[in-house]
Amino acid sequence: MTPEEFSTLPKASIFRRLAALVYDFLLMLAIVFICGVLAVIIQYLIYSPIPEGQQMPPLPWVPVVTALWFANAWYFVYCWQKRGQTLAMKAWRMRLQQPNGSLTTTKQRWLRALIAPLSLASVIGLLWKLWDKNGDCLHDKLTGTRVVLLPKGVN
Repeated sequence: MTPEEFSTLPKASIFRRLAALVYDFLLMLAIVFICGVLAVIIQYLIYSPIPEGQQMPPLPWVPVVTALWFANAWYFVYCWQKRGQTLAMKAWRMRLQQPNGSLTTTKQRWLRALIAPLSLASVIGLLWKLWDKNGDCLHDKLTGTRVVLLPKGVN
């Protein structure tokens, strides 16, 4: 399909977006698990051997959470780069794009990957779609992107 054809596609419904969000959330849990295991291994390597009677110091949570946020953001940015789809978006036949039908820019992808979790966590970001005259979520508006429903057979 050409960018002109992509620009005429309908926007994805809230149901589809939520279903893809749940699917992507499960994938993000896997990323968080892997990063958590790596953090514990690194901590063990730094502080081992632990003298008898002492405990291993706790993980510094702010850097760990920040690293997890960026690891998850990287997953989305990487997936959106070539086809505008994460694995969940592919399963639900959705695509992230600019309103003109072309793929998003690197700046848009990173901005969206960092803003969308905050937008969704506040619930306002998703509910914004119900009141917006164009049917955009808040993070769609802030990044100049849209999520469209692809026709059957186009992935």
